[in-house]
Amino acid sequence: MGMSHVAPDEVVGDSRAAQTLRLLLKGIVENAGYEPNEVEVHEAWVEADDVFCLVYDLPLHGSRRMGLRRDVDEGWTPDEVAGAVLVGELLEPLGTLADALVERDGVWWWEGDEPSRRMPYSLE
Repeated sequence: MGMSHVAPDEVVGDSRAAQTLRLLLKGIVENAGYEPNEVEVHEAWVEADDVFCLVYDLPLHGSRRMGLRRDVDEGWTPDEVAGAVLVGELLEPLGTLADALVERDGVWWWEGDEPSRRMPYSLE
C-alpha cells in the first residue's frame, strides 16, 4: 500500500491517538505494493490524546499533498480506527469532500466527515 518516512516506533506515548497512529503506519508499510494507489507518508504526529495528523501523497488525489486530521472515535478501539482510516479513508476518493479541503502551506487538509476540524490545532 505504501511507504512511510515515519517509523511506527517513532510515535511516542500511550494515548489512544498514539496507539492508533502506530497501527496505521505499520499497516501502510505492511501492505506496501498491494494497492496501485500507493500512500507515501511524509509526516505524522499526535496532537491530543484522541487526535492524530498524517501528511501524505496519494496518486488517487492527484498532485495535492494531503493532510488528514483524525479523531480516535469514542467507542472504537485504536485497531478499529486504524483499519477504518487505512481502508475507508486513505484509499477512497474524496468525492464531495474535495470541495471542502483547506490549503495550508502546500498541504490540503481534511477531517473525514467532520468539516469543523479539518486543520491541525498546531497550524491554526
